[in-house]
Amino acid sequence: MKKAAVLCFFFGMFVYADAQEIRLTDAKTGEPVSGKIKFLSTGKEVSTNGRGVCKAPTPCSDSLRVEVFTEGYVLFSGNIPCFGGGITQVPLQAIEGKGTEILIEGTRAGAGYPVVYSTLNSKELAKANNGQDIPMVLNRLPSVVSNSDAGAGIGYTGLRIRGSDGTRINTTVNGIPINDAESQMVYFVNMPDLIGSAEDIQVQRGVGTSTNGTAAFGGAINIFTARVRPEPYVQASLGAGSFGMKRGSIRLGTGQLKSGFSADFRGSAITSAGFIDRASAALYAYYGGLNYVKGKNSLKFVTFEGSEKTYQAWNGIPQARLSGDSAQMQAYVQRNFLDREDSLHLLQSGSRTYNSFTYKNQTDNYRQRHYQLHASRDFSGEWAVNASLHYTKGAGYYEEWRKGDAVSDYGISPMIAGIDTFKYSNLVRRKWLDNDFYGAMVFAKFHRPSVLRLIAGVGANRYEGHHFGKIVWAQYMPGVLPDADYYRTHSTKSEANGFIKSSYYTGPFQWFADLQLRTIDYSFFGFDEQGLPSQQQVKYQFFNPKAGVSLPIENRGEAYISWSRGHREPTREDFVSSSARSRPLPERMDDF
Repeated sequence: MKKAAVLCFFFGMFVYADAQEIRLTDAKTGEPVSGKIKFLSTGKEVSTNGRGVCKAPTPCSDSLRVEVFTEGYVLFSGNIPCFGGGITQVPLQAIEGKGTEILIEGTRAGAGYPVVYSTLNSKELAKANNGQDIPMVLNRLPSVVSNSDAGAGIGYTGLRIRGSDGTRINTTVNGIPINDAESQMVYFVNMPDLIGSAEDIQVQRGVGTSTNGTAAFGGAINIFTARVRPEPYVQASLGAGSFGMKRGSIRLGTGQLKSGFSADFRGSAITSAGFIDRASAALYAYYGGLNYVKGKNSLKFVTFEGSEKTYQAWNGIPQARLSGDSAQMQAYVQRNFLDREDSLHLLQSGSRTYNSFTYKNQTDNYRQRHYQLHASRDFSGEWAVNASLHYTKGAGYYEEWRKGDAVSDYGISPMIAGIDTFKYSNLVRRKWLDNDFYGAMVFAKFHRPSVLRLIAGVGANRYEGHHFGKIVWAQYMPGVLPDADYYRTHSTKSEANGFIKSSYYTGPFQWFADLQLRTIDYSFFGFDEQGLPSQQQVKYQFFNPKAGVSLPIENRGEAYISWSRGHREPTREDFVSSSARSRPLPERMDDF
């Protein structure tokens, strides 16, 4: 017998009281497990509520073919009985050493959280992995718009979430911050083919839940690398595509050994000529993982490196060149004071492939290496703790041709030759960045099913950056030493944060609260109140509260209301381009 009931939580809906329920549980403890269920007959996916329950589609036949995805458990794929009513339990086998999941839960949104998010699992990522960078893969998600300097999705790429650029999107790998501490930007070009070692990627939209690192105004991207596989494996792939794209990768692993150890490795190489003129890219990467899982203890060491050489194409194409209008291009030439050589280059280039750079080695060169160590312990069915250490080393430069720069900008006196004085010179320079980023964090989780989920964490990170420039060649600077610096500055940035987030269940409602305190201490070379260059220091303290309540609505979705507050400090460019009198204030966002 079917009974109709009206549900009012912003709007009314009809639900059936005798619909088939599916409940996910832990096979050992019987506790409910939140996850995602895909019904293979229709391709429809539904998420369970905080109690691990969802409704089966109607009408319901004798059995349903499903796949179940959930963090910390072995993938379930098979048939489950369907009676047209009642409850069907699906027991899931937990991955040993499940405490490693705390580092995910500490920085991610979970089932029933009043936060908008999408998660791409390993199967979806493997299907989408064609050699392009992570922003191009995420472009298919709601509110995400990606861009590629070279036009082929390889090399320098970026994205916006809800219109916010990369400096306002928090990105982590296994809970470790990836955003550059000073610019707050994420350079995915430094992590080529990381998607090949990703287990899943979650994208939150809006301020989202508390996390490590920079502020999440537009959203947050959390990448979790490969889990322990039970069996040995070897995978190799080769590919080629448009615009001279070539890629090759090899992945192999031992599987989990009887001793509790396992090891994984990936090596990748990707090259592309680019769609834009000269916008080539040569990317090389490796990933290594060593795991130890025994009972309730787990230890995970991860290292990955990216090396890139990318021809610069970041100036884009002027609207005049794109439209191909000769009059507009002539106006552009006059407006930007282009000389004859650059004017001819603009007029004779392709309307959609024009690149203002023509110097043969106008390249960006960078190498970044990451080390992570995660230790976890399940103390009981309700308590678990995770501690993590991390270190990132990055170094590189971009080389560029400069036409007619004032020699005084480089601290050099004009060259005098007979009656001629040369105050300007063509030159080639390199701008270097050599930095170290390291820190630690600890998470603790308490979970009593259908009653309370509580996660608390503290973390501290420190960044040390060296900025310096070198002149490689100059036309009218005979006294310049090839390896001499024309500037050198040093920056440090210390950041600490602590948070506590909880979900509390009353009847069908799930109440959520999240409190975070974040402090920043930044030292950099800039301008004081008198406009004189000197080492400067700024300090900030931010309080970021969040709260909300959610209510599942059968298979039809979820109703929720939430409010989140986030703060964001200015970037390095904001500081060095201003003085102590004119520095911009921090940003604040209230996300309803």
